[in-house]
Amino acid sequence: MIGAPWRWRVGLVALLVAASVSTHWIGPRRPNSLDARAAEELIVTSSADFGPGSLREALFAAARVHGRARIRLAVARIDLETPLPPASQPSAIIIDTDLHTVIDARTLSGGGAVLDLQSPRTLVRNVTVAHAPGTAFLVRAEDVELDGISALDSDIGIAVVGNGPYVDIRNCTMARNRLGLQLAAPVTGIVHSCKFSQHAESAVWAVPPVTGAPARTPLKIVDNVFIADRDAVVLANLPVDAERNHFDKSLRNSITVLGSEVTLRGNKIQGAVGNGIFIDAADRIVITDNEIGNSPGTAIMLKNSAAVSVDHNRIYGNAYGIVQVLGKKDTPLTLAHNLIFSQRLDGLLIIGASPVVSDNRSINNAGAGIKILNVVRQGRVSVEAAPLLDRNETAGNTIGDVVRGAYPL
Repeated sequence: MIGAPWRWRVGLVALLVAASVSTHWIGPRRPNSLDARAAEELIVTSSADFGPGSLREALFAAARVHGRARIRLAVARIDLETPLPPASQPSAIIIDTDLHTVIDARTLSGGGAVLDLQSPRTLVRNVTVAHAPGTAFLVRAEDVELDGISALDSDIGIAVVGNGPYVDIRNCTMARNRLGLQLAAPVTGIVHSCKFSQHAESAVWAVPPVTGAPARTPLKIVDNVFIADRDAVVLANLPVDAERNHFDKSLRNSITVLGSEVTLRGNKIQGAVGNGIFIDAADRIVITDNEIGNSPGTAIMLKNSAAVSVDHNRIYGNAYGIVQVLGKKDTPLTLAHNLIFSQRLDGLLIIGASPVVSDNRSINNAGAGIKILNVVRQGRVSVEAAPLLDRNETAGNTIGDVVRGAYPL
């Protein structure tokens, strides 16, 4: 027992030495602050299109910097008259402001980009681009972060092109553009905590070319808000996880999936005029734990798709609950553990398809709880609907619990 205090002291000294060595080893690997990482800081003090202190001159100066350049916008507004040079730098560029600077591009002609981001590891923060006749923010490089930016009343808010870029788009505001976010490349990364509203076509158009290199990991679209867009999110040819997003009053479809390897989880969809979720010619899709309600259209529409799992969704107050039209018998869809109630028409409508339908509760719908229709052409059944029904609960439906019939073409 006499040696115990000495062992304790030796252990303490060893621990302190190890901590010192660890700090020395880890310290240089910690990210420095933005200021420390920039080799030179350039201040924009003029709201003019060109001349001393202008953004144009800062972009030219940044291209000359050896190392990371930082452009700080110290004016509240910049009025563009002619296209800017690209933000091009071998290392990286930071463009930020504490004033939430607005770049007004209404007098520009043509379809070019206002901010053309060509440098890797670029950060743009708190900058607004308004009235861009082309693209407000064009991302051509890898490892780009857009934080707190806005694109308003433009043709395209953000366009991402290139070969497999990584993007981090957070806290953005996109409103009244034709397209809010256009992903024309196999993008990875995350889009989160952004607000999209009133887009004439799509808030998020994620449709890279089929011939492009496949994305390495799914793009994350999480915790965003979409209000009154025509088609809020359109996904094709890109693996995506869309989780915990809120959709309100989409003028057509809230989420459209035309490809494969997409997971839709924990989203809340209200008031979709067309479909809350529309799946067409897709496979390997997971639709789980979503809330879809009070919509003039259909909660979940599935067409010509295979290997789709629809489970544990809460669906209420729509015209139709879940509709499946056609499919593949060798890779059937699974509709399981869904709560479907108080639709204005049918809870579950199956047309010429043979999904596995189990453990659903379809109650108090103004039509049928489950309606099964064979596709009929010229008086003959051309596609039989033969779903596997197991342990479903149907009660309180106006037309009946399980209704069978024909769908003439």
